[in-house]
Order: sequence, then structure tokens, then C-alpha cells
Amino acid sequence: MDHLLEKILAFLLITLMLFIIPLQSMFDRQEDVAYTHIYNEVTLFTEEVLDNGMISPQRYLIFAARLEDCGLAFDIELEHKKKLYVPDPDNASGYLAVYEGFYNEDILSDTLFLGSGTDYYLNKGDFFVVEVKNLGTTKAEAMRQVLFMGGKEGSIFLRLGGMVTNESY
Repeated sequence: MDHLLEKILAFLLITLMLFIIPLQSMFDRQEDVAYTHIYNEVTLFTEEVLDNGMISPQRYLIFAARLEDCGLAFDIELEHKKKLYVPDPDNASGYLAVYEGFYNEDILSDTLFLGSGTDYYLNKGDFFVVEVKNLGTTKAEAMRQVLFMGGKEGSIFLRLGGMVTNESY
């Protein structure tokens, strides 16, 4: 009976070493490739917006379609901080720079959902940020949850942005 238990344990260990660990490694590599693809697309879109100072509906739709090319669903959040100057209450002749925030609802309703097809414009000195996170579970996440009784969710998360440097519209 002792030998049977040892044989079962050895079989389980061999199965783990020969099949499950290489499979986990392959899924991790697929997730790395997807992350690299998403990083490149988000960087390309963000730099284009920062250099041009505008978001066109066509460019946004191309960006969203390219994110879906890796087979995952993503939540895309856009953030625009518009620079405004308001009178300084402490100094009658001075002004303060403040930022007013515009988010997905404001940006996309102006460009896509109204059906007007107009571009969304940003001014030089404004801040623009794109945040992307996956909504589903990747194969690597599912495997980690099974093997390790838990794991991190939303392993693909990016937040890129910067200051608008040009208004070339």
C-alpha cells in the first residue's frame, strides 16, 4: 500500500513538472506579448494626441479596434485637464492657473456619440491621459488562480499621458 501512494504522488509530481508548469510559462509569455502590444498602441495614440492637440473620431475607433486585436476586452478611460486662468483672490492683479477635468463622457460624447463626427480639441499646456485595463481574465490569470488559489486580476493596466505640446489642427 505504501508503494501505491508513492507511485500516485510521483505521477502527480511528474504531471505537474511536464505539463502544467510549461503551460503556465506559455500563458505568461502570451500575456507579456499582449501587454507589449497594448503598450505600443496606447503610446502611439497618446503621443499622437499630445503632438496634434486633437482627437478625431476615426483615430479613436482605430485605436480601440487595435486594442481588441489581441483578443481581450479593455476599458479605455480618457482624461483631459484643461488649463484655465482665474483671478487670484489674494492678489488683485494676478491670476492662478487651475485645471478643469473632462473625462470619457465629455470627450466621447463630443466626438463619437453625437454623430457629428467632429474632432475634440485640446490646447497647448493641457494635460491628457489614457488609462487602459483589461476587463476579462487572461489564460495566465486563470491558471494562477487555479494553481495558487488566487492571483491578481486585471494584470494588463496602463496609464500614459502628458502635456499637450502642439496645436496642429
